[in-house]
Amino acid sequence: MFYSPPRFRMRSIYIDLGANVGNTVREFLKGHPGYSCYAFEPNRALLPRIADVALELGRDINLVWAAAWIHDGRIDLFQSDSPSASTVVEGKKEYEERGWPAIDYSRPSASPSIDFSQWLLRNFSKDDHIVVKMDIEGAEYKVLGRMLEEGTVGLIAKLRCEWHYDRFPDMPKAEHDRIKSEVARYTILEDWE
Repeated sequence: MFYSPPRFRMRSIYIDLGANVGNTVREFLKGHPGYSCYAFEPNRALLPRIADVALELGRDINLVWAAAWIHDGRIDLFQSDSPSASTVVEGKKEYEERGWPAIDYSRPSASPSIDFSQWLLRNFSKDDHIVVKMDIEGAEYKVLGRMLEEGTVGLIAKLRCEWHYDRFPDMPKAEHDRIKSEVARYTILEDWE
């Protein structure tokens, strides 16, 4: 009789970067009951709203109070008068004509930050099926750049990303196009709005 090593069961993981008030978490989990969920949100005031989604759905949500970033530690979070509008990247222009108040860069608050690329390496493997929604208000360029350098973008099966190059005057369209094109070589990339 031959020994057959145990097979690892592929885990299905949903990671919501910039979970905000939990609407995208709710939407995804309703349609994907077999997925474990991690919800990253740097704005502490929004965490109870995400916890309410977990209670509503009767599901465990691993709530992570942190900004997805390129180092572990702390980072300045810049907010507007709307609690659901914030960024860790200076220079963002809000759509004030659509009713979004401008970001106040004069009064940042501290938020934990997590090196998302290294966090993926510590917690998951290529055997896992990982879906990521990324709406991190301009930080996507640094985070994805680091993931490309370290090869961790290949751990993600599907990435739904909201891009913000048009809201940051210092982000050239050519750099946006380069990063987006490179990411699409390693994962299924879907624009999300």
